[in-house]
Order: sequence, then C-alpha cells, then structure tokens
Amino acid sequence: WAVAGLVLRVLVPILVVLVVLRENPLDYGLRVRGALRHVWVYLLLFVLMAPVLYGVSLTEAFQAKYPFYKAAATSREQFVLFELCYGVQFFTLEAFFRGFMTFGLYKRFGYYALLIMAIPYCMVHFGKPVPETLGAIGAGVLLGYLALRSGSVYLGTLLHWGIGISMDALALWQTGKW
Repeated sequence: WAVAGLVLRVLVPILVVLVVLRENPLDYGLRVRGALRHVWVYLLLFVLMAPVLYGVSLTEAFQAKYPFYKAAATSREQFVLFELCYGVQFFTLEAFFRGFMTFGLYKRFGYYALLIMAIPYCMVHFGKPVPETLGAIGAGVLLGYLALRSGSVYLGTLLHWGIGISMDALALWQTGKW
C-alpha cells in the first residue's frame, strides 16, 4: 500500500515533471526551504482539529472505520508499524494532490486549481464517514493553499499524519481496545 503510493503518487509524477514537462520536481511542493515559517499555522490547525476529532471519535461510524488496519489494535508493534506506513501514505497523498496537482494546475488556473484538486481528493474519501468526506473539500483547499504559500507539502504531511494517528488512537480508546 505504502510502496504502491510511493510509485504511483510520487515517482510517476516526478518522472512526468522531469521527462514530459522538463521542470524541476522541487517546484511541485517538494521544497523543504520556506516550510518552517508556516509551522505555527499547522500547529494551530492541529489544535483546532483536536476537539473535532474527539467529538467524531464518539460516533459509531468513526469507531467502525478506524484504524483501517484492524490488527493495529492487537499490539503496540502492529500499531506503530501501521502508523509508519500510514505516514508514508500521507506523504504520497500530499505529494500528489497538494504537490503535483495543485502546483501543476496553478500555472494555468491560479487559485481555482485548489477547487479542481479538491474534487478528486474528496473522492478519495468516499466510503469514509460523511463528515470526513465533506470536510476533505475544505481541508484539501486549505492544505493546497498553504502548500502554494510555503512551496512545500511536508508540514501538510505531518499535520495529516498527526490527525490520522489521533483518529486511530481515539477510535481504539473509545472502543476500549487501546
């Protein structure tokens, strides 16, 4: 799952940028420089999301969905291994949607690129609880905007991963499996 994401969402787009577009992949959100000046925004977003995550963790739909890998509830080692793979998956997601798509579309559509990217990004959330699926639209636009401003998808990756870990931990805690 994580390796397939690296190949399909990171390696293939990098090859397209290099070979077809003849551009620098770093210009597609893969820069580290500049990202840290926005760290306070990402920390604030995580703090704002914490009560929301707690609230949705009380719902049956949320508890039934998370963690995706049910064996993550069986041991600390399984949980950590899954969350590490989940982190890789979040990087691939951010690199593709907030990097390749957003930066690539921005050149032609300006900030409308955020709305264009948010449509397939929302579709990735089909099958998840409805509030999460609908929230993916706003979250995708916001993370895309922040990626454009910073030139980087890395802090968005860390925020997304932190929320994912929190969702899994809260679901396990609410169901008594923690």
